Amino acid sequence: MAFEVASVRPSETGSSPGGNMSMNTGEYLPSTGGLFTANFPLMTYIEFAYKLSLDAQQEKSILESLPKWAATQMFAVHARAAGNPATKDQYRLMMQSLLADRFKLVSHFEQKKVPVFALTLVKPGTLGPSLRPHGEGPPCNVPASGNGSVPSPDSGTPAGGSDEFPFNCGKFNLLVRPNNMVLTGSRDMTMAALAAWIPRLPPGDLGRPVVDQTGLGGKFDFSLSWGFAPPDSSPSGTGNQPEFIGLTLERALKEQLGLYLKPTVAPVDFFVVDHVETPSPN
Repeated sequence: MAFEVASVRPSETGSSPGGNMSMNTGEYLPSTGGLFTANFPLMTYIEFAYKLSLDAQQEKSILESLPKWAATQMFAVHARAAGNPATKDQYRLMMQSLLADRFKLVSHFEQKKVPVFALTLVKPGTLGPSLRPHGEGPPCNVPASGNGSVPSPDSGTPAGGSDEFPFNCGKFNLLVRPNNMVLTGSRDMTMAALAAWIPRLPPGDLGRPVVDQTGLGGKFDFSLSWGFAPPDSSPSGTGNQPEFIGLTLERALKEQLGLYLKPTVAPVDFFVVDHVETPSPN
């Protein structure tokens, strides 16, 4: 698939990143009328086009094979698809074609055995209280729970304001609450997507990728809350620290989702850039 027409131009210094759809690995697609508009560095377009959810090691591997401008210079892309694509993955395929055509991107995936955390069920066959199959909850076109209010799909606001499965389908939301309490969640997500999301959560990179070894197929709804101490904080200096020191991300995964992170070694796909150029003129 390819865009019917596309314009790619270097952005002015100081321009803000953004676009008419989220560039994450989620599947939610707003109404675009077949238009794609975005202003990001090449690295972001690569992650979007190939649906990459990278930990620090994988991101470092890609950046080392790219020229420096690929991570800093932003490019404004204005494109129109033929018709009105129904899925985000269709836009990803069109972006792959644009990267090959305009940036002369050549790439491949390379599998390596590396240290990972395996996302595993604490008790086989048993889900935690805040994890459920999506089919057991409300469909995506209605709020999950609460007072029935429906926020803008990209607003990051919990539907109904409840901590129990409050989030939108096809994307991850992240809220940082007072006293450094964190809430994340999503609906209609696979376990593989959840595994890829975990290394991005506070307090920061885990030092290795997370791979799904739960054995759970299908899609799920979940909510997860925990606490963390920011790098510039002093946990011993305030009276509110015991609450979030005890509720770590690892403990929250076990108690709320029935999942734990098991250190092991497993094959992981690494995205490798073989060739890239500055984009051709419009």
